[in-house]
Amino acid sequence: MTKAKRKAKLVQEGVVSRREVLKSLVAMGAMTVAPPIAAHSKHIIVIGAGAAGIAAARRLKRDGHTVMILEARDRIGGRINTDHSLSPHPVELGAEFLHGSRVKTWDYVSNFGLRTLRADPNAANFIHANGQTVSTSPWQTSLMGTDESLEDLIWDAAETWAVAGGDDMTVDDLISHSDALSPLRDPATRRILDNMYGEEVAAGTTQHGVYGIVEASYENDGNRDYRLEGGYSGLLNRMALGLDIRLNTPVKRIKRRPMDTVVETADGTLYTADAVIITLPLAVLQKGAVTFEPPLPDWKTEAINALGAGKVNKVILRFREQFWPSDLGELLSDKTLQMWWQPGLGRRDAPPILTSNTGGANGAYLSGLDEASAIELGLSELSDIFGEDVRRHFESGVFANWGADPFSGMGYSYVPPHAHGYRADLAEPVDNLLFFAGEATNTIRPACVHGAIESGLRAAKEVTGQVENLYQYQPMGVLS
Repeated sequence: MTKAKRKAKLVQEGVVSRREVLKSLVAMGAMTVAPPIAAHSKHIIVIGAGAAGIAAARRLKRDGHTVMILEARDRIGGRINTDHSLSPHPVELGAEFLHGSRVKTWDYVSNFGLRTLRADPNAANFIHANGQTVSTSPWQTSLMGTDESLEDLIWDAAETWAVAGGDDMTVDDLISHSDALSPLRDPATRRILDNMYGEEVAAGTTQHGVYGIVEASYENDGNRDYRLEGGYSGLLNRMALGLDIRLNTPVKRIKRRPMDTVVETADGTLYTADAVIITLPLAVLQKGAVTFEPPLPDWKTEAINALGAGKVNKVILRFREQFWPSDLGELLSDKTLQMWWQPGLGRRDAPPILTSNTGGANGAYLSGLDEASAIELGLSELSDIFGEDVRRHFESGVFANWGADPFSGMGYSYVPPHAHGYRADLAEPVDNLLFFAGEATNTIRPACVHGAIESGLRAAKEVTGQVENLYQYQPMGVLS
């Protein structure tokens, strides 16, 4: 059995157990479920104009439904937000990359004729630890005796552990238990790994569960990363053309009735719909920003609270002169700000700009800072790495504090120990009236734009009863 198949098997087993319980309750009459929404439905409300919400609305409109999107912000995009003030080229304050050459996002990119850039053309990656900066590959080879990435080695060890039926635990605990990972037990190495996972999957090694890592296989996505030449917001703007989107319209209450729903916005306006697709970020659901009447069932609330909402934030600094290697791809640091890269890498005449991306416990710490303090922290840590000339070259900066944003409260989701399978429960409809989408609902492809898009398409199909296997997240290959 291949690695991908083993991972898919674990995912399937984690999902079926809870779904079978629900089916049994329905069969016994303990739960009532409204019939699937008929093909002639007149009105569907989508809450949230991010990637998931827009993808769902496009699909429903294409199928002949009347769709309205209610968006709390004064813009579309959700956790996608492209800045055009820092540089002649777009700089991403939120989602930045197309992760893979075969992901769903490419359908839209190709259809709209958008141009992309390789994110790492001839790039060199570095690690800064214990006051020294070294090339990543030799550092990894010296630790493990192979040039395979540490992330892949840990992934393999996690899979081996899960397939063998080992107890779920944190990745840090896995390092302590797995003989294959014994060279990583040095405290300095553990700190680097904690930062690597915090930046990459929103939770450090002491937060993320082993089974959660195995569950998210990203099967067949491809390995290379890309940027949109015109910026991610440009893609969302194209996807949103022709849709009925109501900005500055936060939702405060959703009421289920026997055959329809009533959505109440913050200003007291009431909207009636045959179904509602909820694409709110996990952190917004966790804080109860929207009231449900009747309350959501216990299994849904349990799923919402079991998953982790990682506070991933960015500090972006522009300088007058470049003081780092021109081919810098990524610089993983053992400091508070975890990863640095050049957002203009591969572009002609790109100004000297560095972006840091930080999650996990460090991301949560950043969420408590104001912009001036976050920028100062960035300058201080870069000065430790590159020298005091950093401050002399500094020009301007931006702090993208997603963890403190009232309409997101997070960067992206993660799975703590013993929470695998809850993404599928988060995705499960309630009474065939409330449907759920967003990156946190994608078992196989969470924490990415293409995973959010797929979840929106899945929810749209669920609304119209077109989906038999609700958790089949393979790229469709056709534009929706």
